[in-house]
Amino acid sequence: MHLRLHKNATTTPRIRAEIQVSKEPMRVLAQRFGVSVSTIARWKKRASVHDASHTPHRLQTTLTPAQESIVLVLRKSLGLSLDDLLAVVREFIHPTVSRAALHRMLKRHGVSAREALSVASGPSSFRVEHNTHNDSWSSSPVGMCAGRWPACAHVHEACLIR
Repeated sequence: MHLRLHKNATTTPRIRAEIQVSKEPMRVLAQRFGVSVSTIARWKKRASVHDASHTPHRLQTTLTPAQESIVLVLRKSLGLSLDDLLAVVREFIHPTVSRAALHRMLKRHGVSAREALSVASGPSSFRVEHNTHNDSWSSSPVGMCAGRWPACAHVHEACLIR
């Protein structure tokens, strides 16, 4: 029988089973098996004798779930490239997000490849514009904008005014 133990495990499943059914004090069991009292306490409270997973159960991500949903809507509706999306996210959502973290998030949600996106063309596609005079943002249908925001230049280059 092949045992899969954690590389730093000080007990085997047989010893763990003995610990779980034993009525002896924890200090006596710790001395007998050569482990700490906290190890004995840990195995007494567990239902199984097998090692638990050491993989994190919650991914450590830079963006909150709410921020991720905003980024996904931007990616799907505007079809922004990774670099353009990164500029928007750093400006308005999270100033310290890395390009790699943003790419991992897009990959996790299955929208990392722009070819896989079905960005609508025509009047249902919108462009985001920045007005530098009053520092405001607006959106307008593609083909009706002034193209002042370089990040959206790839959406419709014909409308660009530089």
